[in-house]
Amino acid sequence: PYQGWLEHPEVRLLHYEDYLWDRRAFLGDVLDHAVERGFPLKIPRQQAISLLEGALDPKKSPTFRKGKAGGWREHFTPSIKQLFKDVAGDLLIALGYENDYDW
Repeated sequence: PYQGWLEHPEVRLLHYEDYLWDRRAFLGDVLDHAVERGFPLKIPRQQAISLLEGALDPKKSPTFRKGKAGGWREHFTPSIKQLFKDVAGDLLIALGYENDYDW
């Protein structure tokens, strides 16, 4: 019921896995999206990407547990997994993380 924001052009859907796959391309995409919406870069694009890349290091940031995808499997009990399906299963499907509820 709360997925209307996905349809707004100002919203850029980001996948953590894309960040892990190619950080520089991911961060460039984020910057490009911001610039398209009126946020000017005050430094050259490649320099901005390098600064962001250094600031978002999964090995140094407390935001990242291990810096890899799929770590939730190590922490979700069967009951927590079911609760998550009940609350956000449709969102996982809409975002392309799952095809159905059989995960």
